[in-house]
Amino acid sequence: MVTASRAQDAATTSLGWQVTGFTNRTNQETTNLPSRIESSAHSVRWLQKNGTRVYEFDVTGHSGSWPDVQADGEITFQIVFRGQTGSIRFSRQQGLCQVYIDLPQQPTALLPYTLTVAQVAPL
Repeated sequence: MVTASRAQDAATTSLGWQVTGFTNRTNQETTNLPSRIESSAHSVRWLQKNGTRVYEFDVTGHSGSWPDVQADGEITFQIVFRGQTGSIRFSRQQGLCQVYIDLPQQPTALLPYTLTVAQVAPL
């Protein structure tokens, strides 16, 4: 029996991203913190500590196209977080899947993190 698989498009599919940890790009400190990102066309949520800490980002648009998150590619969501504008880029390059949060608040960036993703699946 052949089962048809359907690609998960990062721009239109609600996805769960299993995060193993993250690196602070300001000081290069790495933190092992299992967590989860939930993304959709309208919002991105970063759930930590079994969902007791949640960062919610409103999506205002996106650039790029990533029709199959299991293959290499990337997409960037423009976001608003606590009144600050920025972006979250989801990327897979040579099999390594990462999420880059960029909120360039002055004088220092807010949440300047690169998250490492172990698995992506539809919600």
